Amino acid sequence: MIMACSTVYLAASPFFLQSGVPSRAADSHDSTVASVLKSEVVVTGSPLETTRSKSIHRIRLIDNERIKSQQAVSLRDVLTNELNVSIQQDAVLGSGMSVQGIGGNGVKILLDGVPVVGRINGNVDVSQILLANAKRIEIVEGPMAVMYGTDAIGGVVNIITDKTSAESLTASAHTYIESIGTYNVDATLQGEVGGFALRANGGRNLFDGWSAIDALKRSAQWKPREQYYVDVSIKPDVGDATLSYDLHVFDETILNRGEPRPPYGETAFDDRYMTQRLVNTLTGSLQLAPDLATHGTVAYTRYRREKLSTIKNLVTLEVTPIAGDGEQDTTTIDNVMGRFVGNILADTNTLNGTIGFEGTHEYMVSGRLTSATNAISDLAMFAEARYLPSKSVTIQLGGRGMWNSSFGTYAVPSIHTSWRATTNTTIRASLASGFRAPGMREMYLYFVDINHDIVGNPLLMPEKSISANLSASTIITSSDWVVRLEGMAYANDVRNMITLAQTAGTQQYTYFNLGRLFTSGVEADASFTDDVVDATLGIVLAASSSNAEGTNIAPFVWTPQAKANVRWLLPLADLRLSVFAKYTGQQIRNVLAADGSLTSFTSDPFTIMDITVGRTFFDQALTVTAGCKNLFNVTNIAATASSGAHSSSGAMQPIAMGRFFSVDVGVTLR
Repeated sequence: MIMACSTVYLAASPFFLQSGVPSRAADSHDSTVASVLKSEVVVTGSPLETTRSKSIHRIRLIDNERIKSQQAVSLRDVLTNELNVSIQQDAVLGSGMSVQGIGGNGVKILLDGVPVVGRINGNVDVSQILLANAKRIEIVEGPMAVMYGTDAIGGVVNIITDKTSAESLTASAHTYIESIGTYNVDATLQGEVGGFALRANGGRNLFDGWSAIDALKRSAQWKPREQYYVDVSIKPDVGDATLSYDLHVFDETILNRGEPRPPYGETAFDDRYMTQRLVNTLTGSLQLAPDLATHGTVAYTRYRREKLSTIKNLVTLEVTPIAGDGEQDTTTIDNVMGRFVGNILADTNTLNGTIGFEGTHEYMVSGRLTSATNAISDLAMFAEARYLPSKSVTIQLGGRGMWNSSFGTYAVPSIHTSWRATTNTTIRASLASGFRAPGMREMYLYFVDINHDIVGNPLLMPEKSISANLSASTIITSSDWVVRLEGMAYANDVRNMITLAQTAGTQQYTYFNLGRLFTSGVEADASFTDDVVDATLGIVLAASSSNAEGTNIAPFVWTPQAKANVRWLLPLADLRLSVFAKYTGQQIRNVLAADGSLTSFTSDPFTIMDITVGRTFFDQALTVTAGCKNLFNVTNIAATASSGAHSSSGAMQPIAMGRFFSVDVGVTLR
C-alpha cells in the first residue's frame, strides 16, 4: 500500500511545487540548499533531531516522495532497490534481508525507534512492514550496538511514521491494483479535536498468489496473502513538552495450498500461517533545563503466529485439522521495552553528551521450545560523549554496558569522528563493536516432522563483531541545482557466527558457532537535484568470506551492484516520470557444515527495473499513477552448488513475480 494520503506527491518534495509545475520564484542559491537540508532531517543514532549532513553517522535517507513514486507497499519493495542490501525470499517465511553481507538476524528493524518483534528463522519478514503511514526510512550501516543493543551488528533500519495532522478535518482514500492479482485499499482521517492532534489510517491488502510456471496449478510459488492494518496516532497539546501515543495493528494470513492427492484428486493438504502484531507506544520529551533535554519511550508488543494444517475435501469443501507433531503450532511473544535518554549540553561549543537506560523483557510461548526457560531480559546503560576540539571536528566516544539474563554482562565500545573539511564537505570515520545474543529459537527450538529435523543448541555463545567505516560526502551547488557526491569503504569481522548447519554423520540440523564472517566493500554515489529532476547513480563492489573454527579462511568472493533512480517532472504535460533500476551481479555464498566442510552456491546476475508515471488533477484532489514493474521480467535465477571438485545444479532462487502493471488512484477531501 503506498501512502494513504497519496495526493500530496509533489508537496512532499522540496524540489516540486504542489501544482506540479516547476517554479523559479525561489531560484536562489540559499533557498535551493536550504530546501535540500530541510528535507533531510534524521533522528536515528542521534540524541536530538539533526540533518544528514550534520549527523556523525552516514545515514541513508528514503523520503516520502521516493516511497510514493516507487509505489512501495512494504519495506521489501523499497529495500529491493537499495545498494548493499540483499533480499531473500521464502514461500512461507517471507522476505529476509542482509546489509553489508550480514544476515537479517544482525540487522535491527525499528518502528519509530521501537524494535519490531517477531523473528522467524532469525529474520523479520520485511514484507509485513507496511509503508502506508511511513514518513521516511533511515538506514545506518555498521554496528549500532552502543545505541540500540543486541541484533544491531549489521546496522539499523528505522521507519519513521507520519504523525502530522491537519488543522481541519481531512479525509483521503486510495486504491492500488497490480495485474498479477493485487488489490489494495486504504483510507486516512486526520484533524485536531479538543486540543488533540489525531491521525488514523487503515486498509486491506489482498494478493491472489502467483507462479512463474504452471499457473493453472492449485498451489502457487508466491503464496496468496491477505493483510489488514490500522495505525493511530494521538498527540495532546502539553505546552513545551511533547507526548504521543501510537497504536499499530497488523493481521496477515498466508495460504499454502497443496495439489490434489492421488488417486482421485478429491482432497489436498493446506497450511494457513496467521500472524498478528499489536504495538502500543508512548513517547514523550521534555526540556528540564537549558542544558538538559530528555526523551522517553515505553512500548508493549504482542506477536502471535499460528500454523494450521488441514485436509480439504475439494468436493464438499470440508476442512479437517491434521493431527501430528508439527502440524499445528502457535507461537506468542510478549515484549515490553522502556528507553530513557538524556542529552546534556555541558558546553555547547566544545562538549556535550548523551546518557541512557534501556530495558527489555521478552516472554515466548511455543510448542517447539524444549526449555522451561521461555523468557529473556536485557538491561543496559549507554553513554556517548562528543568533543569538539574545533568548529569543524567532532569526536564521539561511546560505550554500552548490558546484562542479559542468559549470557551475563557484556560491554561494547565505539568511536566516531567527523571532519567538516569545507562548508559542504564532510569526512567520517568510525570503529565500533557489536553484540548479538542468540534468540530462544536458536537455543531451544525442536522442529521435527516429515520435512524437518532441526533442534536448537543451548550452548550457543553470542556473536561479536567489529566494524570499520570510512566515508566522505560533498555538496556542490549553483543558483538552482544541487549535486551530492558520496563515497564509502567498510569492513566487518563477525566472530562466533551462528549458522544452521548439518550435524556431522546425521541428517539433523542445528545451530552452531561455526567461526568467523568477513565482509567488506566500497561504494560510490552521485545525485543531482533541481526544480524538475532528482537523479541518483550508485555502484558497490562488495566481498565476503567465512571460515569454520580451526580452518583456513575461504577466498573473498566479490559481488558488484549498481543502481540508477531518476524522478523527472515534465512541466508541459504536468506529469511525473520515475525510473528505479538496480543491477545485482553474480553472487557466491559460502555455506559451512558442522565438520568445517565448505559448499559454495553461485547465483546468476539480474536487473530489476520499475517505471511509473503520475499526474494530479483538481488542485491535488485526485492523483493517478500507473507503472510497469520488473520491466525485464525477472522471476527465478539459477543457483549452482559446488563442493570441492564436484558441482551440481541447485534449486532455482525466487527473485520477483515477473513483469506486471500497476495503477493507483488517490482522492483527498478537505
